Order: sequence, then structure tokens, then C-alpha cells
Amino acid sequence: MFHRRKEQPPPKRPTLQEKNQRPHPNNKDQPPKLRKKCRRRNRRVPRDQRWDCELEELAQNWADRCQYGHSTYEYRKNAGENIYKWSKSDAYDSIDTNTLRATGMWWDEIEKINLSSNNEYTMSNYILGIAGHWSQQAWGPTTKLGCGIANCTEGSWYSTHVVCHYFVA
Repeated sequence: MFHRRKEQPPPKRPTLQEKNQRPHPNNKDQPPKLRKKCRRRNRRVPRDQRWDCELEELAQNWADRCQYGHSTYEYRKNAGENIYKWSKSDAYDSIDTNTLRATGMWWDEIEKINLSSNNEYTMSNYILGIAGHWSQQAWGPTTKLGCGIANCTEGSWYSTHVVCHYFVA
């Protein structure tokens, strides 16, 4: 027996209230081991990042396409980009849940780096290959970021796309 699911039009963009309640994508409470390494190498913690409405608009428009894949450097004006997609068969998760899940997964890539062999956090193809999302979030010269999130339907699946743009990349 087949049951038809009641169609729910996906909310394409978060409401202003949801945006204002959304957690900041880059947690300032860095893991102690990262904080220690940053201070040793740079003698300070990486710069504060500021929300940028232009980067947000570009990221939101890209997320609204509901197609998983990176935008071009030209589209995002040479900003860095992290993308994320989560799909479920029953319903959308909350915006907070998906935002925290995406940024948490990106940040947790630091755990893949062997700290004993790379204790100075020298960027290399090795690190970019296994922790590229983390490196974009932690990159010292990055001063601006903007993110977008869109709920999409793909056949019988409910998918959420999160896109964050970072400048300087």
C-alpha cells in the first residue's frame, strides 16, 4: 500500500526572525589545541570575521538553485566557498540544526590533521585535501563571510543546501 505524502512547498529563504536567531557559522570558542597553535605561530588569534551582506546574497542565490556544486570564482568574486547538502525522506530539519551541522562538520575536519607531524599548521595540498572546509573557516586573512541556506525538494527527498562564502580566500 502506498501513501501519498502531503506536498509541502519548501521555504526558499529563512525569515528575518530565523536569520536573527541563527547561530554564527564560525564558533569563536576554538578548540584549545587550535587556539594554542594560532597563538604560538601568529602571536595572536586569527582576526575577527564580519558578516557581509553581499557575500550572503551571493551565497543565498547559489543555495536557492538547489543544485549541489561549487559556484565559479567569477560568480563569487574570488571568495572562498564551502558547500553542504543534507537530505532526508520525511521532513526538513530546522535551519539551526542544518547550520550547526554544516559548520560543525566543516570545523571538525581539523581532527583529521595529524598534529604531531604538522604542529605549525603549514598549509599544504595534504591539509587542503582533508581539511579544506576547516582551513577556509580558520584562515587568518579571512575578514568577511556570508552564508545562505535553502530547503529544496528533489523527487521524494527533502534536501537542505548550505553555502558560505569567505573573503579573503
